[in-house]
Amino acid sequence: MRKEKTIKKWLDELPEPFKSQAIFNAQNHNLNIPIPKEYLSKALCGAFVWNDSPEGHKYWQIIKAGIELGLDWKTIKVRLARLKETEKL
Repeated sequence: MRKEKTIKKWLDELPEPFKSQAIFNAQNHNLNIPIPKEYLSKALCGAFVWNDSPEGHKYWQIIKAGIELGLDWKTIKVRLARLKETEKL
């Protein structure tokens, strides 16, 4: 039998500031939906509409891709910093 966690429990595993941002963005969504074990990226996808978030779709896509690739959070933060730099141009 597969173990599941709710979207909220998955989001609680994100480091700050991603955890607070995701939970804030998901406040009007159902966070009690069960997601299979080992699928933090799926929970993030189902938590809220990325385009409607203050951070935007690209921001959350970088985080999701980093999770799926097994990158450490420092590397994900570097990629997000690059995104911010390119958006300034």
